[in-house]
Amino acid sequence: MTSFVLRLLFLLVFALPFALIISFGAIWGGILPLCSQAHDWWEARSYVPVPAQVDSTTLDKRHSKKRGTTYELTASFSYEYQGRHYLGQRAGFNTTANNGDGFQPQLYARLRDAQERRQSVELWVDPRHPERSIYDRTIRKELLALQTVFAFLFSAIGLWTWRFIFRNVRRRDAAPARRAGHVVKN
Repeated sequence: MTSFVLRLLFLLVFALPFALIISFGAIWGGILPLCSQAHDWWEARSYVPVPAQVDSTTLDKRHSKKRGTTYELTASFSYEYQGRHYLGQRAGFNTTANNGDGFQPQLYARLRDAQERRQSVELWVDPRHPERSIYDRTIRKELLALQTVFAFLFSAIGLWTWRFIFRNVRRRDAAPARRAGHVVKN
């Protein structure tokens, strides 16, 4: 086998799958969550506060050997805006289960307390689309930092891997040209 065929085989079997996995990891695990959180935060700046009742709140607690204990908060709210009744279900920007900073258990405790005491809470409502609402507009700095590192690190590794692949595919004619005494620049 020629060195080109061996190099191509290596690229197809190892480098290409690695590049695809790392690139999708960067997109789905870092870039999209960052963009989603930034978009939600930007939109929520114009939301207006409205009193709301907590209809229900649950905190799902899951144990796994791999991730430890994770918590996922779900809540529902009822509120009125400009004389119309609405139902909201968004407690915060990030709805995925997590185990890091205790944010979701703390949020659950506040909402559960308000629900038990039948106290109203301040819900933030989009005045242009009153069906959109959110209880807590804070951006979680720990999660933001993790997503940023994940996005940049995986993107850098993915880009380097793609560069490696393309440079090696282009080099297929370099060996015969060198043997013939020609200088080839990469």
